[in-house]
Amino acid sequence: MLSPLHALRLLSLSLYCALSLTLASCSVVRNIEQIDKSTAEVGKKIDKTTDGIDESKQKIEDANKKVDETNTKLEDTNTNMRETNQRLEDVHQKLNEMNNQLSQATQRIEMMNRALERMYQVLRQGDSLTVRLNTIDKMNSTSQLNGKIVFAAQYFMSFEYQLWKGEGSDDELLRQLLIKTAVDEFIQLSRRFVPSDFALNVLDENHDLLSLKALALALHVVNENTQSELLGKKQQIPSMLDLLKSALTFGRQLDLSQTTITEIPQYAKVALTAPDLIQYLLEIRVMMFPAVFVGSLSDIDSDSFLSRWFSRAGLFMRPWTVQIDTLNQIQLKEFCQWMALANVDKEFLQALGMTPRVDEKIVRILRNLHFSQAQSPTSPESVLLSKAQLVQQLKTEIERYLAP
Repeated sequence: MLSPLHALRLLSLSLYCALSLTLASCSVVRNIEQIDKSTAEVGKKIDKTTDGIDESKQKIEDANKKVDETNTKLEDTNTNMRETNQRLEDVHQKLNEMNNQLSQATQRIEMMNRALERMYQVLRQGDSLTVRLNTIDKMNSTSQLNGKIVFAAQYFMSFEYQLWKGEGSDDELLRQLLIKTAVDEFIQLSRRFVPSDFALNVLDENHDLLSLKALALALHVVNENTQSELLGKKQQIPSMLDLLKSALTFGRQLDLSQTTITEIPQYAKVALTAPDLIQYLLEIRVMMFPAVFVGSLSDIDSDSFLSRWFSRAGLFMRPWTVQIDTLNQIQLKEFCQWMALANVDKEFLQALGMTPRVDEKIVRILRNLHFSQAQSPTSPESVLLSKAQLVQQLKTEIERYLAP
């Protein structure tokens, strides 16, 4: 039989065990509740995750659709680009064909241009020669000096080198050849008219000598139409006077050992076969320009140079006066130009050590020449002043001519 103490102990132990079991059961319940709660939360998260996955899948599907659509558009674009490239290749091929045709057409045009240039040069050569022959015939058939000078000027303007354009095959080599040919022709032509003694007489009206005087007085003439065209190309046409003077200068330099034969242009070599003839032509200019000036002051209205000049024949013995009122500005300016041309050629010959011959009758007449003052009350003051200036210029040229 158990003692009360043991019974009490057993009872306490039973109570303790029951209490422990109760507490343990409560803890398990709480843990289970927590697990259920956690499970519920995980389930919710899983649901949310599943929903997110579904949304992501939907977005991926939408993105895939857009990619498919983009790929389709790209394929369409690629197709269009291939078609465009093909069209471009077709256009390029057509352009190449057009370029080939254009190149062939250009070649044909160039061939035609060369043929036209050759034809033009052949025609130009023939036409210019025909004009020169006709003008010389007309000059020879004209008895008056003034008429001969007109045809002589046309003769010089019709030289082929004065029709040279500087275009196409008109190169510098051809130009030099044309210049040489022109100088050669003129030298040979002039020999026909030169007297054997190279006589100088202002009043000598021998027909051949008159023709030579006309040629000498027109030596400075150039073709103004061609000259105006060449100005834009910064080129100029040399006159026959320029060429002959240049030849004499080369000849002088050769005499002084300042140049060699190989350095002298071909046209100058041709001209230097007749240096005495060139000097003679320049002396004619020095003598005849003042003579033409004196003849133009004659009171006689005649085309005959001799008749007009003989109206002043006695003036070399006494002073005489030119009435300025009877002359206009154009006439005075022309007189100044004539005297200036004579002076330039005179000083050119002197610079080369040559003494140009002058006609003593011309010298005396110019020394006896006086000008009246302009008195016309109807002329504006500006006109009177301009005429006075031209008269002074003319006096200066006359004094220059009379100087040794």
